[in-house]
Amino acid sequence: MANTKGQGIRQREIDKCLKSERGYSTAELMEKCNNELRVRGYEEVTSRNTITSDLDEITTVYCVEIEKIRIGRNIRYRYEDRNFSIYKTPLTDGQKEQLKEIIESISIYEGRPQSEWLSGFTEEMKSILEIDSCDREKVVGFDNNEKLVGLEHFKPLIDSIRHRKAVSVKYRSFNSPEVEQVVFHPYYLKQYNNRWFIFGEKNDRTDLTNYALDRIVTLSESDVLYRPNNGKYDFSTYFDDMVGVSRKDGKPVTVRLWISAFRYPYIKTKPIHKSQKEIKLNEDRSAEIELNVILNLELESRLLYYGPELKVLEPDALKNRIKKKIEENLKNYL
Repeated sequence: MANTKGQGIRQREIDKCLKSERGYSTAELMEKCNNELRVRGYEEVTSRNTITSDLDEITTVYCVEIEKIRIGRNIRYRYEDRNFSIYKTPLTDGQKEQLKEIIESISIYEGRPQSEWLSGFTEEMKSILEIDSCDREKVVGFDNNEKLVGLEHFKPLIDSIRHRKAVSVKYRSFNSPEVEQVVFHPYYLKQYNNRWFIFGEKNDRTDLTNYALDRIVTLSESDVLYRPNNGKYDFSTYFDDMVGVSRKDGKPVTVRLWISAFRYPYIKTKPIHKSQKEIKLNEDRSAEIELNVILNLELESRLLYYGPELKVLEPDALKNRIKKKIEENLKNYL
């Protein structure tokens, strides 16, 4: 089976080589592809069959002739028409319609704080694809915190991650008046509860740290050599067993909750966590549910939000913490 990871990157590099007069062997094409894949953090190709499959696909999909030139024992490949490129082929009517639908779909994100670039991009694409760019009535609204500070750091952090650059950060947490200055290796941006967090490693530590963007005082590029993630943290699954962004060293535990009859339809359709499952539906339509999550402050805040319509049954440690917070809150009204 062909290696499909990084296929677009491979075919772009192959396309460049096929336009040359000299032609390239499969070994040379594989080396060119791997150089680019390595820079972009993709898995390298280990079999020439993958390159051969890419050549066959280019020939089939783009209906182009690829010449085979024999140089001694080696065979080199090049386009018969050296002016051809897979990126110069005209779009079919069907492809244009699909792109129009995509452009219209992503337009709903215009106006979000981290998407200032989107308006210019969509207008340019509409012009190219001849899409009507007249004003449209807005039909989708996003829950944005318009007063949220720190969004100016969003694009520089994205650029640092993409270009593998360490950054110098001055950071002031809510719990300390002192400003912390660190060299930071950014890996991943995550939004939670209308705030953005950057995950990465401090230069003098090897565990994962996160900073809220609205607490970053200054951000600048650092000369320190970037320390890449290289698969150490899989952010596609990292947040699966928790609510929010605070992991620490916790392990997932079973959390059992009672939900009132009034609130259960809401929680059933909008789960507290994706692990949520119904354990018991009582005669009065109240319910007992289970979660499998890490215990953290974000989970506690979510549970407290439902007030008397939710009760923690297990574990005792979480039940006691919630009880203590309710008792402390009650003192404010005595």
